[in-house]
Amino acid sequence: MVFCMQKDRYSKFWSGLWKGFILLICGMGILTTRSLGQRAEPLVLVQKIPLPEITGRIDHMALDLKRDRLLVAALASHRLEIVNLKANQVVHSILGLNEPQGVVYVPELDRIFVANGGDGSVNAYDGESFAKVGSVAFGDDADNLRYDASAKRVYVGYASGAIGAIDVTSLQRKSHVKLKGHPESFQLEKIGTKIFVNVPAAKEIAIIDRSTMSLLSSWSLDRLGANFPMSLDEKGRRLFIGTRKPPRVLVQDIVSGKPIVELPIAGDTDDLFYDAPRKQLYVSCGEGVLTVFREEEQNQFKELSQITTVRGARTCLMDSQGGRLFLAVPHGSSNDAAIWVYQINPVK
Repeated sequence: MVFCMQKDRYSKFWSGLWKGFILLICGMGILTTRSLGQRAEPLVLVQKIPLPEITGRIDHMALDLKRDRLLVAALASHRLEIVNLKANQVVHSILGLNEPQGVVYVPELDRIFVANGGDGSVNAYDGESFAKVGSVAFGDDADNLRYDASAKRVYVGYASGAIGAIDVTSLQRKSHVKLKGHPESFQLEKIGTKIFVNVPAAKEIAIIDRSTMSLLSSWSLDRLGANFPMSLDEKGRRLFIGTRKPPRVLVQDIVSGKPIVELPIAGDTDDLFYDAPRKQLYVSCGEGVLTVFREEEQNQFKELSQITTVRGARTCLMDSQGGRLFLAVPHGSSNDAAIWVYQINPVK
């Protein structure tokens, strides 16, 4: 009888120990899965930098990598906010602008260029003192800016349809190319000399040779319209074009001009960036969604994440080298204006 009781105790002991071991292994598995899930997030929100004086629409942004500063065009507040990304705060404001839309930083001259939609001017400021050093008039609706370091020129989209150029050293206006409508986002080749331009009014992509400032050709988008953002993968010979009607990202071959694939997105997109080293695509949409796609195979994209943001947060900026994505979040009924900083993680 005693032996049977002892055997029963040992049996219960080992049975309990085994159950405990199984629970421990399962628990570790859950923790590991959660840990891997956290590491697998393509974008992780790490900071919200307040923009305390900003109300209304925020437009485009640029980086001064030398000082680790973000330059934010606060269109509705008529000012440019200088954000110190180490201190996570606004350190200066350039006031008195007229609906600033585009902004670009020229490191060789330490100058900031700001395009004003209200009066069509492009102003230049010293990058250290923020003193205004000049202004170039384009007549109306100066919008997106891009810098060509090889030619020392800033290109500007403006008016009812043109791309113009500014010599960054002399601050003199150079030649321009007429288009069928107001240009939205445009991208410059670095190896080649082409400019690819979104022209929503014509539902097309215009192709300009910037060495001669002449229009080469145009590609119709057919049933797609309201093509505002654009990103260029020059090495992969592709354009990524964001449209609002319907909400899509069109991947297009830049050699043949033929469409490759369409990706469905949320509404009201205004910025997108293809991150070639990580093979990821980031699309900010004013509907309140930040979408991330992963290129699994050549031209085969998988949606990784739809991150809920804030309605109206439609402009963003990628810092591929620093592994950061900046989202401009306007003031709303339940949130203050801010720059949301995301850490970019490669997902395999």
